[in-house]
Amino acid sequence: MHASAKVQVAPVVAERRPGSADLHAEKLLPAPASPVKPSAVPTATNVSISPEKSPVIRKEANPPTAGEAAEERYRKALTLIRKDRENQARPLLEEAIELSPGHVAARETLAALLSDAGQNQEAEAVLRAGRALNPDHAWFALSLARLQAARGDTEGAAATLQSGMGARGVNAEYHATLAALLVRLKQYPDAARQYEQALGLQPVQGTWWMGLGLAMEGQGKSDEARSAYRRALTAGNLPDKLAEFVRAKLVD
Repeated sequence: MHASAKVQVAPVVAERRPGSADLHAEKLLPAPASPVKPSAVPTATNVSISPEKSPVIRKEANPPTAGEAAEERYRKALTLIRKDRENQARPLLEEAIELSPGHVAARETLAALLSDAGQNQEAEAVLRAGRALNPDHAWFALSLARLQAARGDTEGAAATLQSGMGARGVNAEYHATLAALLVRLKQYPDAARQYEQALGLQPVQGTWWMGLGLAMEGQGKSDEARSAYRRALTAGNLPDKLAEFVRAKLVD
């Protein structure tokens, strides 16, 4: 999931919008009551009986809760985004978060809008607040780490991902993004372990095999590195420039 990815609208019910290939490319969510029997009517003559009027029941609508109001704004924002009217959607998302700070989907979507507009500092603030409120939500850590990496804070990005490793939603992409950062930091054994976890979940990612090759090479494990490079090529989905890079590695 990219420092400034095109907005991926989060699903309506926290429906879950970011691979790590961009990191490599640089180098590499009751029955009615029985009717009452009327009382006996007097038999006197000329008695006029007026039927009782049914009581008027007035229903008063309850005002929406903060959560309902936030959801309403979020849905309106999604409609605007689908019409390419992001500038009108953003204030609605901000209102949704103000009304319900724990609204994950609204926060995710706002962060993506800000990042797409190049407002990474503001996007980071939205994501950091999201992490504080929802520390078990891995998407916030992954997106925050990408923004940190984009501004050159590789150590901070890696630390963000490592601190969120036990969160719900840690997936292959999460492991591979951390692995790529660890390669940059020359922490090759840890990088290799993260790539192996990522590839165990998605074994056909050529870019990740290339990254594993770099991590093995960095440890002086040339045979393991060459094997990983071969797997990168046979995956068949490496970009041309990376495929050329890997072929050169195999020739050496």
